[in-house]
Amino acid sequence: MKSLCLTLFLFCQTTFNTFDFEYSNKKEFVQGITDCTLLSNTFVPPTERAVILISVAQAVLESNWGNSRFALEGNNFYGINYPSSVTFVFNDNPDLSKTFKTIEYEGFNGWRVDSFVSDSTGKDTYINSLEFSSTIDITSQVYSYDEGAYDASGQTYPNTLSGNIFRAGFYRKENKYYANLLNTSPPTKYAVHFGEQMTGIKGFYAVVTMSTDSSTDLGGEKQLFQVGTEYAMNNGYQ
Repeated sequence: MKSLCLTLFLFCQTTFNTFDFEYSNKKEFVQGITDCTLLSNTFVPPTERAVILISVAQAVLESNWGNSRFALEGNNFYGINYPSSVTFVFNDNPDLSKTFKTIEYEGFNGWRVDSFVSDSTGKDTYINSLEFSSTIDITSQVYSYDEGAYDASGQTYPNTLSGNIFRAGFYRKENKYYANLLNTSPPTKYAVHFGEQMTGIKGFYAVVTMSTDSSTDLGGEKQLFQVGTEYAMNNGYQ
């Protein structure tokens, strides 16, 4: 893989753009960034020169050892990576009780679901009592497409996977990312099935938080275009 070292503060400019380096492992990547830093420092005053150790450490962190999309496609090994998150509400037909079965989104790989929580429901504790017992339905974290990858031998991402690859979180379907919702609610009184024995989140509406993961294409773009859910209406609840 051949790249030019191009950064926000460290440029192998057109005046010496014949400089390049190949790297296929971490040692070669470190050496290439070191050489590029040394070369760049010859073109700036001593007080403005980059510290080699910091330059290498920053490139490693922000390009994931030269494996980020910006590094591979744009020769950019630097760029601060801030995680993004968004919270929204599924509130279609708010007067009807539903079971939310899936979550799907259109966008870039690297988004996960941190929480999916229904509104509280419940009943009077006793007849003619002022006490009200309420519960909510929740689901476990939904891993991103890469985060949830594993193989038959038990290896998980980011380790090297072989053979058939399985997904514990989002999977791809019709150019979208889909995931089934697994109920992780605690047991309640008189509940016949609860927690992981159930699929879907029951409620009139649901509050969802999604965020970018910490391992997929570090420093790369992660656009989120739209998010949807499939749900079934619960008879008798309005």
